[in-house]
Amino acid sequence: MATAGSTFQNYVGGQWQGARSGKTFPNYNPATGDLLGHFPLSDQSDVDAAVAAAHAAFTTWRLVPAPKRGEILFRLGELLTRHKEELARIMTQEMGKVLNETRGDVPNCPTSRASRCAIQSVSLPASLPGTFPLPFPPGRCFLR
Repeated sequence: MATAGSTFQNYVGGQWQGARSGKTFPNYNPATGDLLGHFPLSDQSDVDAAVAAAHAAFTTWRLVPAPKRGEILFRLGELLTRHKEELARIMTQEMGKVLNETRGDVPNCPTSRASRCAIQSVSLPASLPGTFPLPFPPGRCFLR
């Protein structure tokens, strides 16, 4: 768990790293004025590196069969749901919002077996030989 005055980093290309400039900025809880920590003062070169890393990751991710991607996204949803209260408390400190509001800001992720089946059924045709991908715009996921 981070303590006041901790120095945080960006996660880019599978590695934790500070800003290329080495600069940081303090972040305070706007409701209390307490120091939350020091964060990288990222500039355009840091953003360019993050975008390049994301593009490189996409070239591999797009080759993962759709059902496997669905499983990974489902697991992410489970983790977000499991840590919803912790995430809401962090967001409250960071934004100074009322806890009940930030609880509503943390995504309610589907974790039921039915939702998992929906993810896989939407994704499945694209990975079977002799079938065709569904005509959904790239980057979108439809759940029921």
